Amino acid sequence: MAGSGRPAGCLLALAGITVLGIVIFILHLRSGGPVSPKPAPGTGDVSAPLAGDPWAMDRGGPSRTGAASDPPSIAGKIRWRTPLGSGSASAPAFAGGFAFIPLADTTLACVDVKEGKLAWRRPMGAIARTAAVFAAGRLFLGMEDGTIRALDARTGDALWKKATPSPVFSTPALAGGLVIAGTKEGKVLALREATGEEAWSAELGGPVFAGLAVAGEAVHAATLDGGAAKLTLESGADGWRKAIGEPLIASPAVADGKVVHASAKGTLVAFDEAGGAESWRVSVGAPVETTPAVRDGRVWLATSDGRVHCHELATGRACWQAPAGARVSASCAAAANVIIAGTWSGEILGVDPGSGSVAWRFSTGDLIEASPILAAGLLLVASQDGVLYGVE
Repeated sequence: MAGSGRPAGCLLALAGITVLGIVIFILHLRSGGPVSPKPAPGTGDVSAPLAGDPWAMDRGGPSRTGAASDPPSIAGKIRWRTPLGSGSASAPAFAGGFAFIPLADTTLACVDVKEGKLAWRRPMGAIARTAAVFAAGRLFLGMEDGTIRALDARTGDALWKKATPSPVFSTPALAGGLVIAGTKEGKVLALREATGEEAWSAELGGPVFAGLAVAGEAVHAATLDGGAAKLTLESGADGWRKAIGEPLIASPAVADGKVVHASAKGTLVAFDEAGGAESWRVSVGAPVETTPAVRDGRVWLATSDGRVHCHELATGRACWQAPAGARVSASCAAAANVIIAGTWSGEILGVDPGSGSVAWRFSTGDLIEASPILAAGLLLVASQDGVLYGVE
């Protein structure tokens, strides 16, 4: 999720301050604070047809596993650097050869990934509090001004917006022609992709800052007061609800019949996706702000004390942990050969998924809060130094 100079222990100060206040404070600081909009340099449209891609949605797809079906191997060598004019705390979306990055100065940037060239920047008039997600030629975002918006992916022009009472921190999920996001008021909203018309809403009873995960005909949600819920995609009806009992600000990940949640107090929990029975629960020893990456029976996640962890998906057994060197608040991505993490010291590192040894690392000019993505055979990383990095 922007800005430097934050106190390093925000999540550790849960006692004595409301959890809601802390989370809003963290997410506000991640945006870099309000800045004056800048005009978009250039007016050219993206003329190539825009097709879907596994990383068109946050975390590599609606199940939010952080792993594409055929991920590339990444050697940690920078192919290109593209100045964006502003930092970003939001993960890029990728479709049709282009990356779309919401920036802290209230603009949206579009980058040609093959060439590493800025195609356009467009003012949005408000800070995006979520990653952009893509479907059918449209981009969808949750905004600081309390709207969920649809934009034309070729031009950045506004198509529709839906007002909610508060800023939207829940990155939308896309499935079944619906745009699904949570609100601070404790609702899950499902809007029609084409028009923004509300299809259904569901009350969860606690603020929803995490993005929703979709698996088949089910929607999985996490609430700030520690609730995990399964809803039906068709109507939002209850499937099951469970109490984790600790604040949840990270999206769940769904894989191999399990729903994995990580709490802001450092608990990793897996539920049976079908019936909701708790499969296992383990402590990782430090607060978690990141969504786990899941692939090949393993779960990888980073903790705010600067470590990357690996656990077995079936049992929760710890396999290894590796020092990242600094706090990590960006979710890991699973490439074919490494697990990728970005740190507050501005480093990107690739960790061997089997052993936890660091295979490579390089530095950017500022902290990394935007989760890295894998697209077009590259690793794409947006740094707070105002640069998008294309790494092979």
